[in-house]
Amino acid sequence: IPNTRFSRCAQIIAARRSAVVSPCPSSVAWGLAPFPRFAGVTDARCLLFGANTPCNRVRFTRGLGTKAALEAAIAYLIIHCLYKAALFLVAGIIDHETGPRNVKQLCGLAYAMPLTAGATVLAALSMAGLPPLFGFIGKELFYRATLEAPLAASLLTVAALLTNVLLVVSAGMVGFGPFFGKQRVTAKKVHESPFGLWIGPVFLAGLGIFIGLFPDLL
Repeated sequence: IPNTRFSRCAQIIAARRSAVVSPCPSSVAWGLAPFPRFAGVTDARCLLFGANTPCNRVRFTRGLGTKAALEAAIAYLIIHCLYKAALFLVAGIIDHETGPRNVKQLCGLAYAMPLTAGATVLAALSMAGLPPLFGFIGKELFYRATLEAPLAASLLTVAALLTNVLLVVSAGMVGFGPFFGKQRVTAKKVHESPFGLWIGPVFLAGLGIFIGLFPDLL
């Protein structure tokens, strides 16, 4: 995103950087972050595991030390704040409104909780990096950062692609698994959460769309 605050912030950070952080440890954590979702974690916490990946990407790109990497890191900080906060709130809403914490017992919640489901889907799509959400811009900035890496650019780009595949899969499990399909019987009668609960994730998800459509305003 040329001539935006991302570029100006990246220049400031690059000018004040006193040491280069090795990207290797962060790259390992970045690649492994989505795996707990596939390792038998079945309660509402699975909504949150994939949210660790942007944090690791921030550390990873910070270690690359290029201007493109710093721009990607700044973008992912904002992306992380938006969709992780939304997923945290949704996890609490599901726990409060349905009773069971095992996501395998949850299905078809979108019929009774359309606003919560919509916010979750948008947050998950941003996590997956799909347009027109802000996560798509962050993903493209991240690919540019790996392509311009001073060492092993091709290897890092392939790793970025593979990690994003895992994020897409986990985003599908988060955004669609509990909300679509045949509705199951739960301990409580499922209904939409109060305004004070659903407004938070809806606002954050909407902000992700707005920034994705108008990135020059950021």
